[in-house]
Amino acid sequence: MVDTTIPYRPFDSGADGSMTGTAHDLNRFFSALAGGRLLKPAELAAMRATVPVPPDGGEPAGTRDGLGLFINSLSCGGSYLGHGGSGFGYVVRTATTTDGRRGITVSAHTRPADPQTAARQEDTLRNLIGHALCHTA
Repeated sequence: MVDTTIPYRPFDSGADGSMTGTAHDLNRFFSALAGGRLLKPAELAAMRATVPVPPDGGEPAGTRDGLGLFINSLSCGGSYLGHGGSGFGYVVRTATTTDGRRGITVSAHTRPADPQTAARQEDTLRNLIGHALCHTA
């Protein structure tokens, strides 16, 4: 696999709290986190203790929010852990199976201002995540 993403460096100041990394870096981090290789079991359990996101929270129905993690359902059953973010001209969605064995990071180099276009983009990102985590071929 070749990682073609460009590290995000917001105006080289870091003032918005962003990190510098690639999609591959994010995949490795979330896989290690979900697989229990970064935190003590009690700490990971605390991150996975989630509450439902309110219906007007901008997330799909059934999304749960924890300490830095979102838990979303997969169309094939089960769920995935993830987190997303956006900045000037980009949007990123990271997702990994709850056991950390499969993961995907999607980076789109746009952030539409039009709400309907943004909603279609979010649906496309979620569909891509679902396809990557549900299909074995």
